[in-house]
Amino acid sequence: MGMMNAMMNGMIKAFPPDEREEIMLKMMPEMMKDIDIKRLMPDMLKEMGQLITLFSVYIFLSTAIKDEELKGILIEARNKMKNKMPEMMKMMQPLMQPLMEEKMMPAMMEFMSPMMPMMKDMMPAILEKSMIPKLKEKPDIKENMLGMMQTMFSHCSVNMVPLIDKDDRIDFIKKFFGTLAHSAAPEMSAQEKNSFINESIQIMEESIR
Repeated sequence: MGMMNAMMNGMIKAFPPDEREEIMLKMMPEMMKDIDIKRLMPDMLKEMGQLITLFSVYIFLSTAIKDEELKGILIEARNKMKNKMPEMMKMMQPLMQPLMEEKMMPAMMEFMSPMMPMMKDMMPAILEKSMIPKLKEKPDIKENMLGMMQTMFSHCSVNMVPLIDKDDRIDFIKKFFGTLAHSAAPEMSAQEKNSFINESIQIMEESIR
């Protein structure tokens, strides 16, 4: 195994640096075809979890904030990853989707659950001060984020809202209807508003029966 790694490293380094990423992306499907990703990824994540602690993350981030050179390296790496992400995601989707469904998402929910009360208080300010300005500034981010939001809203409404206790669910939906209606109103004419109200009432009457 050590000899194979040394040979592979030597072969990769023989290519010009600007061609290495493209070559690796082309080689990846062939290299991964006989690997059981459902077993490999959990083992890799388990090892990473043993190596990465909250304290080590805190030390790294504290250093990165103060170290301009390291900050520049991280920004450059982020930009490279961003440019390659669509190609990587397209290649990895057949492997990642079942892994996300069966392993990673349940584990992520367990991990994130204790943070939810704090995140619930923090997210409105983060949304208003950071996310909304970025959406207005970057059309590509806006298109992707709003497209995902519209899909996820429908799925959450159908699958998660029914899990809320009845009285809380009714109160939540009443308030949410008001918020949605207020959000829909800008740029509507008086005629469009009347039509919107009438159609919304009809949809609610048909849906609740």
